Amino acid sequence: MHGAETLTVALGRLAAKRDLLREERAKLEVDRPHADEFYENLTLETLQGRIWTTDERKQIDPLLKRRKRLLKRLAEIDEQLDRIQREGVAIKKHCPSSADEIRAEAAKHAKELHQAELLELGMKFNTDARFRRKMLRELGE
Repeated sequence: MHGAETLTVALGRLAAKRDLLREERAKLEVDRPHADEFYENLTLETLQGRIWTTDERKQIDPLLKRRKRLLKRLAEIDEQLDRIQREGVAIKKHCPSSADEIRAEAAKHAKELHQAELLELGMKFNTDARFRRKMLRELGE
């Protein structure tokens, strides 16, 4: 039950986690068509005999790594969503709570997750100089 006191709390936690994962997936999915198009074009040119220069490879390699990380994260999110779905179905069979009660627990847990995320971000900001510079640059734009 994920360390939860009741089945309602467990379902609420699963719902909150599911919502966060869906949000993250939606944000990442925006980049997927561009990454796929880049990869297809690169592959096509390579198959047609194009030889990439060292300078071009220095630009291409990081983009290929970013695409690989993007696809890996999307696959991880899909696996987690599938697991949440299976666990939710199993727990729901034994949970007498209403949908409103579960939504209230989900909202409560989502708030806790958001506060933990902010705490983690603040700690990283205080301890990681490169992260701090990056964040300050983004705020200045």
